[in-house]
Order: sequence, then C-alpha cells, then structure tokens
Amino acid sequence: MIKDFLPQELYQKGVSLASLGMDGEYAWLAEDIWEVCEYLERNNRIILGGDVISYDGVNLNSTYDSWHVSREELNTLNILDYSKYSVNKAIDYITKYIEKNGLDYLYLLVISDLKLSNKI
Repeated sequence: MIKDFLPQELYQKGVSLASLGMDGEYAWLAEDIWEVCEYLERNNRIILGGDVISYDGVNLNSTYDSWHVSREELNTLNILDYSKYSVNKAIDYITKYIEKNGLDYLYLLVISDLKLSNKI
C-alpha cells in the first residue's frame, strides 16, 4: 500500500480508492502527483508503474490506461539509477496523459517494496 511509503500529509492529499474495492490505496490529481513522485525519488523508492482513474470530483472509474517499468529497462541501468529512472518515466507518462486528456484524472502509483540505499 502506498500509505506505507509516504508521510501522512502526502497520502492525505490523495483520493481513497476504497469505492473501487482498493482499500488503503490512494491516487492523486495532477496538482499533487508531482510532489508524491519527488518524495519517492528523494527516498530512493522505485515506481513500478501506475494506473489512470477518471474522476469528476465524486465518481471514480478505471480508464484501463496504465504504464510500467519493465525488468528489461531496469536491467540496463545501474541499481542506483532505478529510482530516478522510474520516477522520470512516471512523470513523462503523466505529463503526456494530461496534455492529451486534460486534468480530470487521478494517478495511482505502484511502488516496489525495495528501498534502495545510497550506500551500495
């Protein structure tokens, strides 16, 4: 669950996905997702991928749009670059999605349990 990786003030900016049967999971509007991504990168977390949820302020619906970081992509990198790469990929996808579809969406991040150390 994303709550395990974020401080309370960040996950509380998110929208609970409990109504979609995803108890304990949150997704963020574009205005807040950047701060979440920045925090994850600063804390050496890897974003494995994410999903896009349509949101009109009340109703949540899956768009079935998503992205992921493949094992093959990570295998080409130094382990210390995993977090930065995964966050940049998420930011790039979300930026393009907003440009094409507008702001009425939430972004759910899938985070690896692995926390990278700066000391390898």
